[in-house]
Amino acid sequence: MGLLLFIGGTADITVHEKIEGGQLRELHQATGGACGGTFVDKEFENRLTEILGERVMKTLREEQAESYLDIFREFELAKRSIKSCDTDEIRMTISCVTLNDLCEKIENKTLEEAFKNIGGMKIKADKLHIDAEIMKQFYQPSIKELIKHMQTILKHPRTDGTSIILLVGGSAECGLIQDEIEKSFSSLQLVVPPEAGLAVLKGAVIFGHCPSLINSRILRFTYGNNVAEEFNPEIHNEERKITIDGVDLCTDCFSTILTAGTEVKIGHTEIKEYSPAAKFQFG
Repeated sequence: MGLLLFIGGTADITVHEKIEGGQLRELHQATGGACGGTFVDKEFENRLTEILGERVMKTLREEQAESYLDIFREFELAKRSIKSCDTDEIRMTISCVTLNDLCEKIENKTLEEAFKNIGGMKIKADKLHIDAEIMKQFYQPSIKELIKHMQTILKHPRTDGTSIILLVGGSAECGLIQDEIEKSFSSLQLVVPPEAGLAVLKGAVIFGHCPSLINSRILRFTYGNNVAEEFNPEIHNEERKITIDGVDLCTDCFSTILTAGTEVKIGHTEIKEYSPAAKFQFG
């Protein structure tokens, strides 16, 4: 039994059991939260906003979109290389000329002056130097939420017996995330496949060719129909009361077919019969 953790821009977590014949049975539906790479990027952007000012960052996003995207492409590469044991500075190229022009125009100071006396971050030539500890701080809210969410899932009775954590997705290649998960779940085996960022794509292609690999899934939503039920004054609203063929009915009632959390085998058919509310009803 294994917990599958996809962590890219966002995080999605599910638990599967390998059954006879090599098929997978889903034990816990996929759930996620604010704990992927996108939220690490947001922490970094918030820090830049504190240093450079809201107006500079707003102008950069809206009028210098190419330079803005270049900064976050560089940050994406830098953040994947960080490990919990790192103490050195992380260096990343940024659009110094563009940022300097915006700082002088909007804030009346140079880019270097903006970063002066900023602990853990400084500008040298065309590079932004970030202390390893500062980079780790960008990750902390996301990692804390991720660990909390995983702990909640592993407390569920259905996931009892989980022995493996399979980590995939772009952010799975980050050593810091791997280290924190391994430390928090030391009793479980952590598996990170080669090219973890491509694992989801490869899995989708395999599933497309062989959908029978999945034996069952857990419903994420409740499914049903909009029906008219016999009116009950104790539970129904008078405003939705109608009378058809002498019978009082309540409109817009939800008739459940399958509820969220139900395990459903692939190919399963659920049958529920309904009848018209009135004789000779059409449509």
